Amino acid sequence: GALGDGVHKDSPAIQRAIDACAADSGAADSGGAVYCPPGTYLCGTITLKSHVNLHLEAGATLLGSPEPADYTPLYPDPSWINRFNFDQHLIRARGAQNVSISGQGAIDGNGRAYFGPKLPGRHKLSVGDWRPGPMLTFIECQDVSVRDVRLLDSPAFALWTVGCDRVHASGLTILNQRDGPNCDGIQVVCCHGVRISDCYISAGDDCIAVYGMSYFLAEPRPCENVVASNCVLSTPCNGVRVGYTGDWPIRNCAFSNLVMFDTRTGISMICTPYNAWKTAREHESHHGPVTENISFDHIQMEVRKPIDLWIDE
Repeated sequence: GALGDGVHKDSPAIQRAIDACAADSGAADSGGAVYCPPGTYLCGTITLKSHVNLHLEAGATLLGSPEPADYTPLYPDPSWINRFNFDQHLIRARGAQNVSISGQGAIDGNGRAYFGPKLPGRHKLSVGDWRPGPMLTFIECQDVSVRDVRLLDSPAFALWTVGCDRVHASGLTILNQRDGPNCDGIQVVCCHGVRISDCYISAGDDCIAVYGMSYFLAEPRPCENVVASNCVLSTPCNGVRVGYTGDWPIRNCAFSNLVMFDTRTGISMICTPYNAWKTAREHESHHGPVTENISFDHIQMEVRKPIDLWIDE
């Protein structure tokens, strides 16, 4: 039933195909693929399911609807969600296993529909009364793969993984508006076993960010075992950011073979020793996350500030 004409809403048809594919996998968890041929598919929220691959053929674009009513809240009581609308996404999965997106097509968040001109004295575009949250979101999923697609003009973070195990993001081209507020490339939050490789990321905020913000999850967990390699990064903010905010440890992360150009800060990191973090938590005082075993090597930078390091003791 999808038309792919860029005018009619195709998310209901795509969702029916995903649901049917997931149901057909049965007890054997065999799964399958939902194939999008060339065309422009105007969509609101699409929910991915376990053992389903969403494949976007070259020339296929999923275009975010400009209408807020087309985005479904994830939580029945979103009162804790802040102004970034973390519970309303273009494509998302929660609690799914073996879920993937692939192909040479594109996911266009249509951020231009939500941003206005720059206000006097501001370097970022203005934001209207509402905008969707992170464009492509995985929460508490296992075995996530996002390969080769183009992620364009996200109204917030392009790819957001929260509390996931075993994530593989490779061959992505991420092109966000450089003056778009909070338009990060990839944010990894409280995940285990993440591989980011062979990506080109031009963002309005951090290109790659690793955080330990456990308050998005039912229970705390560290962010650990993260590798980012062979990527090209460009942003007016930070190429790589580790531990800017959060309340749980970040450890065992390696960043290598990265090229940064036309970027403000190459590496931004907060280092909090474990004892200081533990003491602060015991006294219920504000403190950054503990960070340990973080390595950087073979980083080529064309930046204004190579390293911004904050040691919080």
